[in-house]
Amino acid sequence: MKTLAWLYIAEYLFGAALLSLIVWFVMTKFEAWLKKKSYRFAEILPSLKLYSILFIFLSAFYLIIPYLPLSPYMRSLAHKTDVFLLFFLIFWAIGVFVEFVLGLYSEVFFKNMPITGLLWSILRWTILSIGILVALDAIGVPITPLITTLGVGGVAVALAVQDVLSNIFSGFTMIVAHQIKPGDYVIVGDEIEGFVKDITWRNTVLYAPMQGVDVIVPNNKMAQSVVKSSSAGSGKFGIVVSVGVSYGSDLMKAYKIISDVAMKIAENVPDVNKQYPPIVAYQEFGNSSININVLFRMHNPAPLARWKVTDMFVKEVKKAFDEAGVEIPFSQHDIHIRDINTAQLEKLMGKGGSKHGYTDRQ
Repeated sequence: MKTLAWLYIAEYLFGAALLSLIVWFVMTKFEAWLKKKSYRFAEILPSLKLYSILFIFLSAFYLIIPYLPLSPYMRSLAHKTDVFLLFFLIFWAIGVFVEFVLGLYSEVFFKNMPITGLLWSILRWTILSIGILVALDAIGVPITPLITTLGVGGVAVALAVQDVLSNIFSGFTMIVAHQIKPGDYVIVGDEIEGFVKDITWRNTVLYAPMQGVDVIVPNNKMAQSVVKSSSAGSGKFGIVVSVGVSYGSDLMKAYKIISDVAMKIAENVPDVNKQYPPIVAYQEFGNSSININVLFRMHNPAPLARWKVTDMFVKEVKKAFDEAGVEIPFSQHDIHIRDINTAQLEKLMGKGGSKHGYTDRQ
């Protein structure tokens, strides 16, 4: 009887190994064919191949459990463990597959919903939680009392991890409200700015191009701060460059020079959005000059891209002003000193000087 049992065990293991080789061979060939055709579905096949082989061996183990020399308790424990792992593996594979498909066709499934790490975390853990509950039910663990216990205990857990939950809900709110999404350029408060890389369950990850580093901002801080955002690819990010001309300059000549320089920059700097011509406008009567502002719309709002515009603008305007004789004045103040009426001063001193402790001294 023992010999027969070991023969059954060997038969199932050999069958599992043979079937695994067949699955591995077929899926490898299929993956190569998909890559040759440039189908992105080939990216998920290595994971599915691994899960399929694990499923085959777990199934084989399920079949050989009755033939193993184990006590009834250990046999029952092995059976339940194997069933739990089978369901866990199935739902894990489903989660990976669903995540891949939704990511592949995100424009169809999510439309305007930004795809972030937080969204994937919620999706992945939802599917996995369902799988765990199904697996527990399959091995005879009553899940209704468990769900009730988790509901009651969840209140205590929520109180203990308020900061974590605050970050999760803040991140989810930003995603659902379409406030920011990966690729947007944001300025948080007056100090932090950069491109949004991802929104995770706890933080918003920004890439600061000036420092070349990632900046980790808690989601609740993002939700509570004043955030300036430029949508990815909108080309509407605006920068303003100012120049002052002296009060004695020909304003129409200065205006034309600045307009010509602005159009030249718009044509030659790739990051300037050419669909929005630069706007030139007189701004104010300054202390030393009449100030003129120029508004450029940028595809790339990063500081280095802005520097290209300001660098070229300053050089070209200065050169053109020098050639045309238009003055950019230094900062200056005109001081007017009014004449002092000595008679009134003497009269004032005569009336109130002694009262305030002032006396005439010869």
